[in-house]
Amino acid sequence: MEKDTLNRTLTLTLWLHTLVELWAWNKPEQELVDRGASPWDNTSRRPSHADKKRAWSWQTVVAEFRTLSAGLPNPAKIQEQLWRLAQMVL
Repeated sequence: MEKDTLNRTLTLTLWLHTLVELWAWNKPEQELVDRGASPWDNTSRRPSHADKKRAWSWQTVVAEFRTLSAGLPNPAKIQEQLWRLAQMVL
């Protein structure tokens, strides 16, 4: 890779990291961490950057599903399948 490409990649990565941290800055811890899939995890541990990124991604996917399903017939079975799909994505 060229040096210029590496610099651009690093800059983009740092900006994305910063954006995730800014998004999560005033969010309550309960909104950022879901330890349901890992009951062995320490519940008193503060949210990691990965937890914050996952929460932001989840919020984005949920908003997209809601936008796509707005105005359409949405029986409970279809809604349940959409939530399962969203959980598999993240």
